[in-house]
Amino acid sequence: MRVVASDGRRVDPLSVTAQFPAVDAYAFGPYDPNPYGGRLPDMPLRQRPPGRVSHLGGALAAAIVTAGLIVAANYGATQLLIAVAAAQGLLVLTWVFGTAVPGRLGAIVVGALAAAGADLIVSRWPHGQLGTLAVILGLAIPAMFIHQLTRGVVRTRVVESLSDLALLVVAVVALPAYMQLGHEMLGTRMVTAVALAAGGALVVGHLVDGAAFIQYGLPQRGRLAAITRPIAGALMSLGLLAPIGYLLCLLIRG
Repeated sequence: MRVVASDGRRVDPLSVTAQFPAVDAYAFGPYDPNPYGGRLPDMPLRQRPPGRVSHLGGALAAAIVTAGLIVAANYGATQLLIAVAAAQGLLVLTWVFGTAVPGRLGAIVVGALAAAGADLIVSRWPHGQLGTLAVILGLAIPAMFIHQLTRGVVRTRVVESLSDLALLVVAVVALPAYMQLGHEMLGTRMVTAVALAAGGALVVGHLVDGAAFIQYGLPQRGRLAAITRPIAGALMSLGLLAPIGYLLCLLIRG
């Protein structure tokens, strides 16, 4: 028996149901009638070219920050504290805006509080070694989760925001290790040696990569990021290398 369709065609009654999908398109979530954003599947999507690392800018930023730390250390402990605090503030701003951290305002607040707490502890207990700074890291963990909760129900890129903010907190808490070097080791000579070694390594590394035309692709963030990224990279590296230099000095001193 043949069935006549509405347009006059004769069709097999068993093949009528084959024209309908066996699984509903809405069964696994909302169906997007235009999944390609107005483009056909065979049309290539436009992609923004990746940003480039400015090796000259990074080397210059590392040299300036290193020179500032060395000069401040030779003037006294108060001047070194001011230099470290200025480096922390500059690191917070350049890191947040250079990497476009999701939740910028909260990230700035958490980073500033971590920097202020680390400076206060190092100034209050100048001979407490690096163990006293662990208190700031412990308090920063719930602060970072509270920061994510305050972003509201529309918060996105939570893991990216947490990871960027965690690295920022570690760096700003590590920077006061230069002050601990001045308090517990050989004074300004040890601070000068560690800062010069860390900053010199950064400058040489940037110059070698620049001379060898080695480029690192980064997501494009705009002109502001192009300016702030070299500064943030230099400050981040100098901060993370400070406790390593401190521990090496402890091992050498025995």
